[in-house]
Amino acid sequence: MEERSTAKEAKEEEQEEACLSDDRHRSNTRPRIDLPNLPDVMPQRYELRLPELGFADQPMTLSLWLVEIGAEVAEGDRLAELLAGCATVDLPSPASGVLAETLVDEDETVVPGQLLAVVVESSSEGNNA
Repeated sequence: MEERSTAKEAKEEEQEEACLSDDRHRSNTRPRIDLPNLPDVMPQRYELRLPELGFADQPMTLSLWLVEIGAEVAEGDRLAELLAGCATVDLPSPASGVLAETLVDEDETVVPGQLLAVVVESSSEGNNA
């Protein structure tokens, strides 16, 4: 009986040593990844969400993006047009910066509170601090 437990312990020790040696080997052979020079401070992110407009009983459609991704925008600039029944509503930029992302396609139905786009401050604005 003792022989079995000793053999079992020896086998467990071997497996543990193999795992440790495997981990040491992996940590020494991991590829080094050179990251590009990143800014010290990430740019501020502003979300354009569809506000509650009082058209709850009518479907709302994002009819047209007026600005392309990557374009500079000022706070209040018209980014998109929304069609609600017979009314067309302009959606203004929440801040000055660059239109980084649009999350809704043209002619897509949207609901209040839905995230439509993201504007980030431009690098020149972030450096003014």
